[in-house]
Amino acid sequence: MKTCLLISAIAFATASTATHAAATSPWLPIPGQLALTLNHTVQSGETAIINKVKVPIIAITRGEASEFERSTTSLILNYGISDALALDAIIGYGDVDAGVSENDSDISDAVIGLSWRLVDEYLGALPTITTRVGVIIAGDYEDNQLASIGDGQNGLDVSLLVGKQLTGAFALSAEVGHQNRNGDVPDAFYYSVTASYSFLEKLSASIGYSVHEYAGDLDLNDPEFSANPRYKQVRAQNRTAKIGLNYSLAGNQALALNLGTTIDGRNTVDDDTIIGLSYTYGF
Repeated sequence: MKTCLLISAIAFATASTATHAAATSPWLPIPGQLALTLNHTVQSGETAIINKVKVPIIAITRGEASEFERSTTSLILNYGISDALALDAIIGYGDVDAGVSENDSDISDAVIGLSWRLVDEYLGALPTITTRVGVIIAGDYEDNQLASIGDGQNGLDVSLLVGKQLTGAFALSAEVGHQNRNGDVPDAFYYSVTASYSFLEKLSASIGYSVHEYAGDLDLNDPEFSANPRYKQVRAQNRTAKIGLNYSLAGNQALALNLGTTIDGRNTVDDDTIIGLSYTYGF
């Protein structure tokens, strides 16, 4: 039963990775367990949020495109090194379709992370508490675009994750983290909360909310930006709501579907639709 919970948690966490360096969970794989996930995420929006004002994409692209569409296909690995230590890694390929001037497709950022469980909820009354450190390896793509595949710089990701299986069917988890990248990319801060509920032995659902914010000092409509466009240095923010379904298959396998939407933001694409589909297999 605990193995099924871990596989489900990994499938939920990895079902939408387009806006994060890597997907993680406070619940680690058991020692010696390897979980591989194939994830495909598509996100699209017909408007962008310039400072705090929504502007149609067709106006930004001067008629070249009516929406920005981005997709990412990723292979994600999670491995239990010991009872309290786990390794995760992600590598993928991204594609941007945003008019003639901003089309791009190439290798996305790769991430290698190490998670250390500080507290195990199954050994006491406290929730599971896990800390994670990840190394971000920049991919090969055009990074000076509004809808770029990534930030184009290597970096470090540090986060704290908390989770609790409150009943046999209901679980809560949360994450808070910080990203620091080389070059002119401002520091990023993020947090998320997720609730999941198992309706049946093999079927569960989740609902979540996440925030990702870059501490830049430029808005896209600032005169300084217009004179010298520097998309990596803007003060960007994205607030996303999502729901998900997870179905556990026989043999430590799981399918997960996540649907999301941007509910608020700043200097970012206003994604009306985010669809993430993943398949996880545990060895």
